[in-house]
Amino acid sequence: MPRSDDGSDSSEASRSREAAPGVEQSRRLWHSSGVERALLCADIETSIAHVRTLEQCNVVPREVARQVEEALQQIAAELSNGQPVLSSGDTSISGGVERRVHELAGSNADILMLGRSLEERVATNMRVWLRSACIVVGQRINSLRQVLVKLSERDNEVVMPGYTHMHPSSPMLLADWWLANEVRMRRDFARLIDVFKHIGTLPTGAANQSTESAMMIDRTLTARFLGFEQVAENRLDAVCDRDYVLEFASSASSIGVHISQMASELLLWSTHEHGFVRLPRGFVFRGQTMPMKRNVELLEIMRSRPSAITGRLVEFLSQQKGLPLCFTQDLQESLPGILEIVDNLKFILELSSALLPILRFDTSRLRDLANSDLHNADNAIDFLLERGLPPEKAAQTAQGLLSYCKDRNRQLYDLTLNEWVQFSPAFTEEIFQFIESSPREQSYFAHGAEALRAEQAVEIANNSLNSDMQTVTNLQSKRLNCRELEGV
Repeated sequence: MPRSDDGSDSSEASRSREAAPGVEQSRRLWHSSGVERALLCADIETSIAHVRTLEQCNVVPREVARQVEEALQQIAAELSNGQPVLSSGDTSISGGVERRVHELAGSNADILMLGRSLEERVATNMRVWLRSACIVVGQRINSLRQVLVKLSERDNEVVMPGYTHMHPSSPMLLADWWLANEVRMRRDFARLIDVFKHIGTLPTGAANQSTESAMMIDRTLTARFLGFEQVAENRLDAVCDRDYVLEFASSASSIGVHISQMASELLLWSTHEHGFVRLPRGFVFRGQTMPMKRNVELLEIMRSRPSAITGRLVEFLSQQKGLPLCFTQDLQESLPGILEIVDNLKFILELSSALLPILRFDTSRLRDLANSDLHNADNAIDFLLERGLPPEKAAQTAQGLLSYCKDRNRQLYDLTLNEWVQFSPAFTEEIFQFIESSPREQSYFAHGAEALRAEQAVEIANNSLNSDMQTVTNLQSKRLNCRELEGV
């Protein structure tokens, strides 16, 4: 029986190798293809920034740095074209990039680890990728806000019933509702930008400051190449800080909750009992046993999918709560969840932007319900208050009017002036215009000490949106951008 050089049975060794999982299989146990692609892009970008810093700080010759950067750019192009970068022998993503640079630039690839540790490299890669994701999500938020503003412009004369505690209240404009959701998204965008800034702390070089090569490197240069705002101060915190993961998941959960709330209300309005809104035929699903039913399942997806995002937030909190102050593989466990959050955010934001403009509102029904007694009784109270009646007396008068109408199955606008005057001599002919909800006269938006009309509120929303869109453009221009943000 043939034996190997060390005297062992070569056939047994062969069977053992076949039975044991390969490096690629082992790596796949915790790194999905999506994670690998995302971190490959980020590792290339952070490596280019690091090489440029080494060159500018005169740690390596210009020719060496240029050769390594050209190799990294070629790898980026290969990745963009769908070519495999990692091989079965690569033990890590960073190791695969180094191997490929060695193949393209020879021993010059050794400079990739000058002045930085593997743990710093991983931490920096995560931050770079997540910052890219924030930009993409921010663009989707602004696209949805643009839809909401346009809908508010369209519906700035559509009056509808308002609700408090799920019971009828004062009438409002449909534009009120659209703009309320836009304001929520505006806050979500602001929170996301705050998270983006918090992520921009550079770990690279923090843990290796005792080495000669690291002491010669200006870390602020690397931060500037990557568009980061600052460098990490503490070597331990630099590699194990994942606060930004929790902040991003929290911000994402807020976005998801707001979309879910919006979808939930639209679902209520789409019921037969309300009949406020419906989707076109091509966007509803019919049941097998009751084909006449129009099931708005896409709105149900908008309502339910955000729960996956909040679930990931709880997962991240649970992962980190017991970790020591050092780098551990546990910190990498958030990677699949982050990718899932970004995918779900993109999906629900795009779905919302597509569905909202095609909703069909029954404006006649909205107006009729807004003018019903339970809604416009407040207008009668306001009429009396403006004419000097005490609040208690005005409320009692309105309650008497409602009881009078209920007993006779009539509406307030059915009453004659003589009937109005029976309840208070303060009523005049003007009451008929007052109780019929007028969107331009009765609805307003509070702004400081002013009462703004719908057009003014829309203008404020548009100005804020344009400013935030410019913010995203500015953030993109500050990054190194070694390649397009595929994988985000």
